[in-house]
Amino acid sequence: MTTDPGRALEQALLHASTPDHVYGVILHDVAEVLGAVAVSVTLLDPTGEWIEVVASRGYGTDVLAYLARFRADADLPLAEAIRTKRVILVASREDAISRYSAIRAVHLPDERKGFASVPLRVGEHVVGAIGLSFDAPIDPRGPLPNLCDELGALAGEAMSRTMAGASGIRVRPLVEAARSRLAFLSAATRELARSLDRDEVLDTLTQLVVPRFADWASVLLPEGDELVAATLVHRDHPHDDPRQRAGLFRCAVSAPTVSTRVFRTGEAVTVQGIDDDVRSRMAAYPELQDSLAATTARMVVPITHQGRILGILTLGESGHARFDPDDLTVAMELASRAGTALDNASRYAAERNMVEVLQRAVLPASLPSAEHFSVTARYLPSSVTAKVGGDWYDAFALRDGRIGLCVGDVVGHGIEAASCMGQLRNALRAYALDGTSPPEVVGALNAFTIDTHTTDFATLLYATYDPASGDLHWTSAGHPPMFCRRDDEVEVLPAGHGLPIGIVHDHKYGSSTTRLAPGDVIMVFTDGLVESREEPLDVGLARLGARLESTRGRDVEGVADDLVDSVSATERGDDVCVLALQHHG
Repeated sequence: MTTDPGRALEQALLHASTPDHVYGVILHDVAEVLGAVAVSVTLLDPTGEWIEVVASRGYGTDVLAYLARFRADADLPLAEAIRTKRVILVASREDAISRYSAIRAVHLPDERKGFASVPLRVGEHVVGAIGLSFDAPIDPRGPLPNLCDELGALAGEAMSRTMAGASGIRVRPLVEAARSRLAFLSAATRELARSLDRDEVLDTLTQLVVPRFADWASVLLPEGDELVAATLVHRDHPHDDPRQRAGLFRCAVSAPTVSTRVFRTGEAVTVQGIDDDVRSRMAAYPELQDSLAATTARMVVPITHQGRILGILTLGESGHARFDPDDLTVAMELASRAGTALDNASRYAAERNMVEVLQRAVLPASLPSAEHFSVTARYLPSSVTAKVGGDWYDAFALRDGRIGLCVGDVVGHGIEAASCMGQLRNALRAYALDGTSPPEVVGALNAFTIDTHTTDFATLLYATYDPASGDLHWTSAGHPPMFCRRDDEVEVLPAGHGLPIGIVHDHKYGSSTTRLAPGDVIMVFTDGLVESREEPLDVGLARLGARLESTRGRDVEGVADDLVDSVSATERGDDVCVLALQHHG
């Protein structure tokens, strides 16, 4: 190195007049100043999600072929330098292989002993990184870390200066545009992932791009041997319901149009002007005829997921000379994210239907009734989770004339939770039918759960009710308390009789008793009725008690309807299960 390597770096980059000149200075002069035996320059692509090698020296062809283009989230030092905006030093070849899994697929020459990755900084932005390889191990306490910091700033400023051309474009605006596109795609991903309903995903997709990215957007999905319009939105008609246009436009997959060709080949295209593809849409949507006729440019991209083509997204623009390659890249990334969301929605719908069928088969087809009492139940699946949960209720006659009542909540969601729910319900009935006491029934069910590995754990409340006397005897295994609406008060009945089932073998459960007067209503529920991420459980229980108080004078059906209505319109993070009984005496 020179006696003042920092000054040497500055002088080497000061006289660079073009981007290629900057790359050359980095590959040769900078490498000489720092003593690097191999150098690469990488830049973020327009989406900000890919990193591309734009210049290199000293690397083998196999290394360059593997690392010519890689994702910004790759497990590589160059990607880490860009993500973290800091210099990454790797002291030795062994250190590189142990720290970065992606490097293990690359043949690093034995003579390479140390590595540095330097973020290219333009102001607060990082536009890429410089990779440096050395034939000696790196001393992190030596001068190299500070020199690398200087190099990142100096090289970034040189690129900003030299990339000013006739158009006046500099690196900073390019980076800001890339960041904007990346922010758009990141926001789009979050928005698309919010829903597991196909129509809502399509609505979100078109709202994201119209009018921000295009004047109009349409989605075609396959039905048999046809492509059928699932939605079409135009900025000139913002108040229209796009779902009213579903199915009005369709064409054979074999038809010679741009859309069908993209669907068959999977290759995105940009198109200028009006063609039969647009004219056929104009015929299908007379109200949009004039607006669609003004189309000057289109992007037609496949909606894909894991190599499968799920549909076609078309983005149209009026008064726009053409879409550029960066626009097409963003459109393809967006379509890929939409494909993931549509696939999730499809799988969710299929699984949810399966689970709901299983759950309906497991829950009781009817509830017992007699002149001394009335029983009713309500169930609402979660509105935000991807799968139906393991909540269940049951009410059945015991051999001695009493009634068994149970509400339970299996940990987890989906088919596994629904299957566990069915096993627990059947086992509980078997233990309870001969009139065994609630703590004995719950204790036996706990042992069964552990011995058979049915589930990790479940909460439940099991009670026996005597219609003749109104006596109620119950055990709560980690479950929320019962509420009782009496003539003069709403009482929270004791809980806390033991742990959830499935945790401790031979766990001893306690119990409580009370006597119901004519007209009293008891309510057993799962925590989805009272829990919220925004407030403590005590607040939810208090609110439920007040709501139950307001139902005074209403029968058990009215009580159940009122309580379920109070949560049915809200966003529910869990299933809601309610079992209510009224003692008539």
